[in-house]
Amino acid sequence: MVEIFSSRLGPFGKPWKQQAARHVMHADARLGLGLATYWLTVPCMRSGGLRFSFQGNRYWLLVYVMNAAGGGDIASMWVKGTRSGWIKMSHNWGASYQAFATLKGQALCFRLTSCTSKETMFAWNVAPSNWNVGLTYKSNANFH
Repeated sequence: MVEIFSSRLGPFGKPWKQQAARHVMHADARLGLGLATYWLTVPCMRSGGLRFSFQGNRYWLLVYVMNAAGGGDIASMWVKGTRSGWIKMSHNWGASYQAFATLKGQALCFRLTSCTSKETMFAWNVAPSNWNVGLTYKSNANFH
């Protein structure tokens, strides 16, 4: 028996209180053998709020989201500037989302939806109007 643990899913706190284990059977047709695979989805407990790391230029904003609690996954993300409406960001890679918009000189807030829990949360006043790429901004908001 081989046990594999992954910190990507968050801490393995009290799994009996979390979602029940799922079981999948993989069959090897050539040998007639099966491999039983079990996994648990365990929510990540994080202290503090989300952090947003900015990259890009004046026409393109790439945001890498860190310290996400709950499932630690983001299904969708929007950005709103002080002079714009909500702009849906496209998924770039991992926890990075991008917006092709001129947002420089605007204070920014974000709306995020968790893939696992479907919870939508708002991170208000994340970056001031003089935000810059290469910096990381903190929010008090986080998933549960």
